[in-house]
Amino acid sequence: TEKNQKEKSLLHFLDFIQSESVGEDFIEKMFRFVWKDLKKNARLNLIGLSIVAHSKKAKILFYDGSGESTSLASVDFSATNISKQLATVWGRPVGKIISWRLAESSRESYLFLEVVDDHASYEKINAYFVERLAVLSMYLDRWMIEKEIEVVVDRWKNTFKSFSGSTHVIDEDFKIYQSNYDHKAGEACYKILAQRDSPCEQCPVLKNQNTQFVLKEGMSVKTYFSQFKFQSKKYYFVIYEDVTKLNLLRSHIIQTEKMSTLGRLGNHLAHELNNPLTGIKSYVQTLLEDPHIEASLPATAKDDLNEILKAAVRCQKIIKNFIDFSQKKEPSLEKIQFSEVMQNTLVLLKSALRSHRLFVDLKNDEVMANSHDLQQVLFNLIKNSCQAMQGAGIGAGVIKIYQETKIVHDGLDEKSKIYFHIEDNGPGFSEVILKNIFQPFMTTKEHGEGTGLGLYLSKKLMNNMNADLQITASSEKGAKISLVFDQI
Repeated sequence: TEKNQKEKSLLHFLDFIQSESVGEDFIEKMFRFVWKDLKKNARLNLIGLSIVAHSKKAKILFYDGSGESTSLASVDFSATNISKQLATVWGRPVGKIISWRLAESSRESYLFLEVVDDHASYEKINAYFVERLAVLSMYLDRWMIEKEIEVVVDRWKNTFKSFSGSTHVIDEDFKIYQSNYDHKAGEACYKILAQRDSPCEQCPVLKNQNTQFVLKEGMSVKTYFSQFKFQSKKYYFVIYEDVTKLNLLRSHIIQTEKMSTLGRLGNHLAHELNNPLTGIKSYVQTLLEDPHIEASLPATAKDDLNEILKAAVRCQKIIKNFIDFSQKKEPSLEKIQFSEVMQNTLVLLKSALRSHRLFVDLKNDEVMANSHDLQQVLFNLIKNSCQAMQGAGIGAGVIKIYQETKIVHDGLDEKSKIYFHIEDNGPGFSEVILKNIFQPFMTTKEHGEGTGLGLYLSKKLMNNMNADLQITASSEKGAKISLVFDQI
């Protein structure tokens, strides 16, 4: 009868282990199951499991008949004073401790009991665990390994998600196994990331080194990759860092440095060019003003000399405007005539405006501004309009520059504002572009043709002059950008 009862108890235990070992709460259920079996042989205070971690500290899980608890401490279960060690950890008196080492475990692990009385039937308790310890050790070890794997997998997934750029694991055929972006099983990375039908020429897997290239239109990337083997098959872990904005910023810094250098050379160029131009002007004026020479000149020669004089004066004016534009002056606001700054800017844009029709209707109103900064803004806006109409054909592109005065409500106050409009019949801006038009690096130009900083800097320069830059109209038939100043 006793033998049959033991066999039934053992079979019941094996059924429990096989059915419950895959659950999240396996440890607590195991504690409850063993607690119920052992209550017949002894009065228990708790049942526990100690697992030594890599840090050499023991993770202690225990059950006291009502619930499961956990603690972390440096406890040596191979020593003889386990009760004292646990009493220090838990801050209470600890009764007699009986422990068994789990021999089949990959970690140093102990199953232990705290019994209430010293007269407990140790032989029966020990026999109970001896019959079950090997199986229990194996299943507990598997459960611990699975939990560790889950932790590693969660960390791996979180690592993938933490990258701001695209990241994936691919095989030799470029098929994606894991990624931090959406993909279907078996899809090739180049189809999703680069919208291509074949691998990228500068792919780090093909080159077997970290590379930098244009992944797709408007996106430059820098790659970091590593190779590993699993079941004799090669896999590649690749990180793509988006360096588009960094490259654009670097290009802008280089361009700024070029302009700075150009400004420093401006004075030297002005001196070298103005000397011969002054000489040409003097000789032509002498020829035209000397009555003896002037009388002997044919009419066509006089006309030619007048054209030479006009050209020399125009050249000197272009040089002066160039110097004013390229050399940054101290930002000071003063009363300036808007139409005069506009005229000086248009001289610099003659080649860009040559294939377009230009209409200017400006009055002689004065505004508080910095002439250099205002000229830079106007240059950028008109140049943008010219570039937007490049494919329109000769004479088809139209730019209108005019002004109007408006009364604007600012809270309880009313202010009189002057709007200087620059209107073109180019493609305009879409709603998506309009929302971010003044953000840095926002550009409607082809990749490599614009930095996306022109309107951003123009808006900043206008704000520094206590003025504003607004997109007041945009459609498929053109755009209208307005420079808004307080009326003096």
